[in-house]
Amino acid sequence: MASVRGFSLKHISKIIVSFCTFNSNASSVRELLRRVSSDSMKESNPKCIVETRVVNDESAPTVQVKFVNGEEMRLNGSEHHVLDMMKIIKAKSDTMT
Repeated sequence: MASVRGFSLKHISKIIVSFCTFNSNASSVRELLRRVSSDSMKESNPKCIVETRVVNDESAPTVQVKFVNGEEMRLNGSEHHVLDMMKIIKAKSDTMT
């Protein structure tokens, strides 16, 4: 399994993953959800809230990230592979160190 070196939840206060179970494009956000919900990720920031929203409206899968400094980012899972989303989130997090 490939990963993004140095990715952590250190600078993230909340992640909201939203997807429709009937949308075939939801695999990337479901995989991101699996990764950020892992024990090793939770250890990087135990205060980070990971929320899942399962919808049935065939909307695009999304990931909303809230950073500890109050900034927010929204990613469309239909447009990004899981590794791309992790790289984008990490790049933003790296600006906060």
